[in-house]
Formats: sequence, C-alpha cells, structure tokens
Amino acid sequence: MKIHEPGGAWNALILFWSAYIVFAMLWPLFGETDAEILKTLAHGDNIACAFFLIDVLWRFLAAEKKITFWKWGWIDLVSSVPNLPALRVGRLASVIRIFTVIRQMRSAERVSAHFFKNRGAALLSLVLILLFGSIAISEFLILHFEKNAPGANIKNAADALWWAATTITTVGYGDVYPITGAGRITGSVLMAVGVALFSIATALLANWIMAGATRERDEKLDTLRVLLDRTNRELEQRNLPPAKETPPPSPPQS
Repeated sequence: MKIHEPGGAWNALILFWSAYIVFAMLWPLFGETDAEILKTLAHGDNIACAFFLIDVLWRFLAAEKKITFWKWGWIDLVSSVPNLPALRVGRLASVIRIFTVIRQMRSAERVSAHFFKNRGAALLSLVLILLFGSIAISEFLILHFEKNAPGANIKNAADALWWAATTITTVGYGDVYPITGAGRITGSVLMAVGVALFSIATALLANWIMAGATRERDEKLDTLRVLLDRTNRELEQRNLPPAKETPPPSPPQS
C-alpha cells in the first residue's frame, strides 16, 4: 500500500505549530517570568513536537528515496525534540531553536506551493491558521494582563483559553472577563478578528458547495453531449437528419 505525502491542510497545521514554537521562544525575551505562562508555553511546545515527529515519520514512509529524505529530514527530526530539560541542555537548546526556525520556513514554502495549486483550499487553511493563532496569542496576552490584577477572574491558562475561545466566537458566556484596559482592548481586537475570519470561512464554504454543484452539472452536460455526438454519427451512417441539442430549461418566471 502506497503512502501519500501529507497535503496542504496538514502542511498548514505544521506551519501553525512551527510559528507557535517561534512565538514561545520569543515571548520570554520580553521579560516574561510568570510560572503559569511559562508552563503553558512549555506544554504547547511538547504538543507541537509531537506533531513534528508524526510529520517526519509520515514523510519518511511516503518518500520514494529513503536515504535522500534525510538530506533535510534530519533537521525536522531534531526540531521534534520536546522542550525538556533532559533533552535540551546548554547550547543544544539554541541549536534546536535554529532548526525550528528553518522548519518554519520550509513549512511556509510547502504551504505557499499548495496555495498556487489550490487557492481555495489554501485560503481556508490560512483562515484556520489565523483562527487558532489568534486564540493562542490572545490567551497569553490576556493571562499576562489579568493574572495579577486586583479582582481579576482570569487566573490560569485554562481560564484564559476558555475566555479566548468564547470571545473569538462572539459567544461570550460572561463567566470570565477582562477587567484591565489592556485586557479589554485584547478582547475587542479578538472579537473583530473572529467576526472577520468566520465570515471568510462561511463564504469559502458556500463557494465550495456552489462549485461542487456547478461541476456536477457540467459533468452531466458533457455526458449528454457525448451521447448526442454518438447518436448523430449513427444517424449520419443511416442517412437520417441529425438530432438537435436541447438547451437546458430556463428557470420559471416569477
């Protein structure tokens, strides 16, 4: 059984996790020392590395030339090492981070190549990346702004993630909410992004459904034309007048 290489949707997912790890590497550089936020970043890093490892194994099994695969595949394998103290020590951690950035650029190249082949699917993948990326970024921002504010009810990563998910979908249960000015600005931007992204996703879905219906109609018309041509050839052989193509019925007038 032949294993096919992962497609555009999977490449977009890998690009998202690559971007997440770069974000997780940069975030502490801005002076972040909160243990809850750093622990959440580390959990996300481990999840991303699990996806990276699956990606490496998938591509290796799908590769026709197994040896040639490791020309670049070793970089992907090294970047799959999770952010554990026993595995990322000293300068090794910095080297792995560089490989992660290289992986991100290669993932972006694969996604861009897919974009030119199927722009509709690629645009939908981009919308999903932005959707999950907005949730992840706003989760850390709101936790940073709210965690130590007096009277705040967003105290941990679970609260922040729940708030981000309900805010971007504009559901807003109201059980957790920001009380700081920066937190409210984050919420306002997140709601605007959510409305825009879900509107685009709905339009893409409707276009995909209409395109499928149009393609099915065209296939039926092509089949009828082939049958009509075959019938005309048989009539010509019998010296009979050719059949005429009947145009599709016009829609009823209102």
